Amino acid sequence: MSLDNANITDNMILENKARRIIESNQDISTGALIDKLKKKAIPQSMIDKLVVVDEVQQLSNVLRRISAKYPLIKGKTDYERKQKLLKYLLGKGFSYQLLQKGIDEYFSDESE
Repeated sequence: MSLDNANITDNMILENKARRIIESNQDISTGALIDKLKKKAIPQSMIDKLVVVDEVQQLSNVLRRISAKYPLIKGKTDYERKQKLLKYLLGKGFSYQLLQKGIDEYFSDESE
């Protein structure tokens, strides 16, 4: 096997590994997914090629996490509970703008 063939085979193995990681982690944030791929030594060029940011899916993930976590958060005021929720979700790798959109949508649906 030549050096080029070995390199191509290694790239194919890495790409298959990256695809498996992406498929098995559909419910996490894009940021967390990228971190997970980097920890598995997937090259940045391959990550850029394979990771597609689907804002609708990400918003769905945020709303699912909000509905699961918010009732469990303890705080003196709604403001304090929302701040704790925001901190929790930021720690999960979601972007601030996406979280604001999700929180606004969750609480506007809740008040209706």
